Amino acid sequence: MSFASALKSIGNGIKDLSQLNVRTYTGNIDAQISGENAEEMLNLARQNGQLKLVGLTTINLDGDVNQFISSDQEINEKLHNAHQSAVQASQRSREVTFNLFASAIREAVGKISIDPNQD
Repeated sequence: MSFASALKSIGNGIKDLSQLNVRTYTGNIDAQISGENAEEMLNLARQNGQLKLVGLTTINLDGDVNQFISSDQEINEKLHNAHQSAVQASQRSREVTFNLFASAIREAVGKISIDPNQD
């Protein structure tokens, strides 16, 4: 693996890990389904419904957090807690993914060729 390709691979991984986004909705979705098999049914399904945003949380790699929590009285504490639980689960998952990524970088760095003529 060349230095350039290793750097590109690391950059793509960092971009993917740079932001955690959790959106929680409540509402209903109805679907009219027809077709011969499951894939055809999903492709032909017509949906309608209404959704309300319960919460939106964005956590950046640098620690900045943007968060919206609905104050709509129809959205109860149980749904707000569900959003918070989803954020915590996402953070744990992100930590595991980050550790795997860091391990892969350590391994890749050991395989980098310093030959400037190699792509």
